[in-house]
Order: sequence, then structure tokens, then C-alpha cells
Amino acid sequence: KQWYQRRVGGHGTKDEKPEPVRAIDIHHHRTATPDVMLEYYRSKLDKSENAEEQKQLEELINYHVRTEGKVQEIIEEISHQVTGSWEVSQVFSRTPQQIRHPSCNKDVLTAFFGQCYRMQSHPYITKYLYKMTNLCNAYGSKVIVDAVLDNCNHN
Repeated sequence: KQWYQRRVGGHGTKDEKPEPVRAIDIHHHRTATPDVMLEYYRSKLDKSENAEEQKQLEELINYHVRTEGKVQEIIEEISHQVTGSWEVSQVFSRTPQQIRHPSCNKDVLTAFFGQCYRMQSHPYITKYLYKMTNLCNAYGSKVIVDAVLDNCNHN
């Protein structure tokens, strides 16, 4: 089956034949939204032929990889401080739960984004924020926000 479109710039008449739309060969590979930024930098690095640009991109990629690791550690520390136990903290890290306390989530995420890492410049952090939701489902926002403030002071 062929798909057709009218020529650009004309409205077409009965006598004009529409031009076929050609398929564009694009190689897609799926990247989770939080990882798009790092994949973009990696792709740019792979294509770069400029040594200075390659060095800058490698430094940028390494920074974000290290930062993602720090984010995971901070969230685990927050969870441990709130629960008082590494074992219980691990339970809250297993699977995402539904948001049952939206106001807690708002308070906790506002504190996290304000004191820890901004989502706009570190989008990969969204992969780990479900742990905050899980904590909100069992604990009050004050204790979680206090733990965020205790563990995040570099902003």
C-alpha cells in the first residue's frame, strides 16, 4: 500500500498527481527517558573526531555517571535514616508503589530537587525517586524531608 501526499506549496488540483511519501531509514534503539541525555553525549562522543571535544564529552559523561551513583547512595542514606534499618530500607527499594500520599511526595521531591539534584540537569535521578514515594506511603513527610535535608547539602 502506498501513502501519498500533495506537493508542498500547492493545494493540488484534480489533474495533479500526488507525490509518494518516501520512508526514511532511521535506526532506532530504545532509550529510557531518564537516560536520553547520557546516550546523547555517548553518541556525540562516538561521532566526534575532535580530540578536545572527545575529552570534554568523556569528562561530562564521567561526571554524570559518578553523579548517578551518588544519587543512588544519597537516596539509600535517606531511606536508611527514615526507616532506621538497612534491611527495611531495602524493602522500600524493591518495587515502585502507587502514590498514596501526594502531598508527602510533593514536599519530599521539592526538598530533594531543591537541596540535592535538579531534575532538569540530572534527569537520570527520576529512575530512583519511586523510593521516596514508597517511603511516603509508610512515613510522614516531615521525617523524610528532614532526612533529605540532612543528606543533601551541596546545592
